[in-house]
This record gives sequence, structure tokens and C-alpha cells, in this order.
Amino acid sequence: MQSLTTTTLAQLIAAQCVGISATQTNAYLAQKLAGVQSDYVWMFANEPDAEQQHEASLYAVEAALHDTELFINNMHFALNTEEEAAGVEALLAVLRRVHFKACHFYVHNLLANEALANFNFEDCTFHVLWQQPLDEATRSGLVLYKTCKFEQGVELSGDGLDVGYDALFSDCDISQLTLNGLSLKGAKVFANTADGITTIGALRLENCHIHTKFTLDNVLGIESVDILSCEFSKKFAMINCRVKQLDIVNTNFKGLVDFYKSELESFRIVKSIFKDFSGFEDCVFGKNGASAGKIELRYVTFYSFINFRNASFNLPLDLRNTNRDEQPNFLDCKFSKAAELGTDRETYRIIKQSFEAVGNRIEANAFFALEMDAYRRELRENRRSKIALFPDAEEFLLFLNALISRHGQSYGRPLLWLLGTAALFALQQANWPHRWVALPTSLADWLVPVADFLNAWARGLVFFEPLYAKFKSQEALVLLVAVLLSTFTWHLLVAVRRHNRR
Repeated sequence: MQSLTTTTLAQLIAAQCVGISATQTNAYLAQKLAGVQSDYVWMFANEPDAEQQHEASLYAVEAALHDTELFINNMHFALNTEEEAAGVEALLAVLRRVHFKACHFYVHNLLANEALANFNFEDCTFHVLWQQPLDEATRSGLVLYKTCKFEQGVELSGDGLDVGYDALFSDCDISQLTLNGLSLKGAKVFANTADGITTIGALRLENCHIHTKFTLDNVLGIESVDILSCEFSKKFAMINCRVKQLDIVNTNFKGLVDFYKSELESFRIVKSIFKDFSGFEDCVFGKNGASAGKIELRYVTFYSFINFRNASFNLPLDLRNTNRDEQPNFLDCKFSKAAELGTDRETYRIIKQSFEAVGNRIEANAFFALEMDAYRRELRENRRSKIALFPDAEEFLLFLNALISRHGQSYGRPLLWLLGTAALFALQQANWPHRWVALPTSLADWLVPVADFLNAWARGLVFFEPLYAKFKSQEALVLLVAVLLSTFTWHLLVAVRRHNRR
């Protein structure tokens, strides 16, 4: 296992810098490690002596390092003592630009007391949590970490400084990524290739200002994404990703936001602002069969169009505490049974209104029925909280509407009620003169006075007298059947009209 020492570094420099020997490099490193500064007097000597010639040879090493990117390949950094750490840190501080290739790191950082400048890593493995500050180094065209593996995670901090790389990560395997206090004006967080494989266990962004496009595509198995107190100036996209838990808190999105075809088992946005188009098309919210949790958007403001087209909701949706400048699009969205039962009335009203705004009456009516079902649940919960045994008139009427025609959405139900009532009345009329089926005498003796009273009351409704003409001593029953048939017919006509309305 090769480690970085003065000798190995001198050999690397001599091998990669033209015209530089290992002897020169050893002397240069010894001078730098000793803290000796050149006075550059030799530059002005017409006939430099031996010492001045030695100074000139050391300067040649410095000039070569200034113009050369040093490649360190297949090196292991396992700093077991403070002396080792100080030695390697001192060696790296001498270098201008370094490209680590296929190296292994068993340390938390390099240059612990300074920001990591002008270094980049390719095919490296970090075996412990990597915690590294970044500075404003300019490495145009380079990615900081390319096809690297972080077994215990990586934490990058920048104290608000702009990072000058083109991108931070490309096709990396990261168990947990934390970005804190970064201001990315030219560098992207991810620059993954189409053929590369990116794995992220968890992602956390806090107090970051991302002024470049943030794009994460086709990453499956992300346990959590936490975005806290951040600002995204340009497009934010998580496309075809699978995230177990997504939390966005106190974050502003100034550009387009796109979660196309992502699967989000838990989804929560709080105190955030979306300035541009927000797309959740073909997203799946919640895990199929899930029964706990909800899709929550609380104190969220949308200044532009919101698209939930063809989205699937396996958890209840909560839009009560959102502000919207435009109506959202919920065309062809699907709610599981658990989501239907848990979504509140105001959310259904918002969705219904979005369809009414574009003249889509059929979908609006479907969500009207869901709104009324949610209202029934709301009234029932209020009644139970008051420990009341019986429903009030409003709850009872909603129950009847749901029972008869599902609030005008089913024309099959009222048709069956209509035909069934007519059939039962026909059977009763056939049985009336012949008494094929008769009540027991004890029960009949008790019912006759009640029936006489009800018939007398029904005859009091004089405008129904033509209806009673052929049904003597059955006025109350005829009145009841007439009311039922009229109610079922009205529900049938309403349902048919709603299903044929454009």
C-alpha cells in the first residue's frame, strides 16, 4: 500500500514535469517544508555562484509545478498519527494543481485548516466520512468528484463562497451527501452522464444558493432528501427518481421545477415559494398500499402553473394551506382508496374548481362527489367529538344523496332504486285484494290504528287526492311511494345530465 511521502512525491513530480530531476524536487520540497523563502537575488546576478544556481534550479521546480497538473495514482491516505497528517498536509500545500486517480482515503479531509483548492478526484474511494471545505478555486472544465465512491458519506461546506468547478459530482456512489453554505454560481451539483450510474443514499442541502441548473435523473433508492433554507435560481429537476422521504422547508425556487415520473413515498413542502412552472406529471405519491402519512404542502405559494397530470396519489393530499396564482392541472390523476378517504374537503374543492375553470364538467362532478364524501366525514367527526348519537339534518341528507346516487355520479343506483321500488309496490298491489301474504293477527291489530292515522294525515294533503282515487285505505303508502319514485327519478335525471354535460 503506497503512501505519500517526500520521496514518492519527488518521484511523481520528476516523472511528470519535463526537465526536472528527483534531486531538484527533493531539495525544493525540503526548502518548502522548512519554511525557507527564496530572495530571488540570483535572477539579477550576471555570473551566479553555486548557491544562486541552486536557487535557480529550485525555482525551475516551482515554475514547473505552476504549469503542470500533477496526477497522483493509486495512493492510499491513512494518516494514523498527527505527525503523518501534518507531513502529508504540508506536502499537499506545496502543490498547485492535483488530480487524484484511483486513490483510497481513510481520512476525513485533506488540508484540514484550509479550503481544498485546485484538487479533483477520479475513481477514488473514501472509506470514512469525507468532510471538506471548498473555496473559490477556478478549475474550468473539471468535475471535483468523478466516479468516486463515498462509503460513509460526504459533507461539503463553503461559507457562502462560490465554487469554481464546473460540477461537484459526476456518476458517484454516495451513501449520504450534505451540502452546507455553498453558493454555486458556475458549478453544478451534479453533472452525471447518460451511461453513468449514480447512487445516493441520502441528500441534504442547507443554506445553499444554487445559481446553476440542479438536475438529478434516474437515481433510485434515495432514502431521504432534505432541502432547508435554500434558493435555486434556475431549473430544479429530479426526474425519474425514487425517494422514500422528501422534505423541502423555507426554500425558494425561482426557476422551473420538475419531478417528472418520480416516486415519492413521503412528500412535504413547508414555507416555500415557487416562482415558475412546477411539474409533478406522472409522479407517484406514497407507496401503494400505504395507510399512514399524507402529501402535505403547507404555507406554499405558487406564482405559476402547477401540473399534476396523470399523477397517482396513494396517500391523502393536503392543499388547504397553499396560495396559487393559476389553477392547477389534475387531468387523469388517480387516488387510491386510502387517499380518497384521507384527503380533506378543501383539497377536493380546489381540484374541482380547477376542472370547472377549463370547462371540464365531467371531472369536476367526479371531484364534487369526493368533496361531498369528505364533507360527510367532517360532519361525522364533529358529531362524534360532541358525543352526539344522531346525525343532524345536513349529515342525514348527505348520507341519502351518497346512498341513492353518490352525489349525482351514478345513474345506475337511482335506476335500480326506481325499478326496485316500482316492483315492490306492484307486488304489494297484487297481494292487496287476495291477501296471499298476510300479517299475523296480533301484529295487524296493532298496525291498523297506526295505518288509519297515517292515511288520515295523507288525505289532509288535498292536492294529492287524484293520486289516492284508486288506492282507498292506502293513502300513506301511495304518498310514500310517490315521493320515493320522484326522488329516484330526479337523481337519475341529474346523474344522466352530469355524465352528458360538456
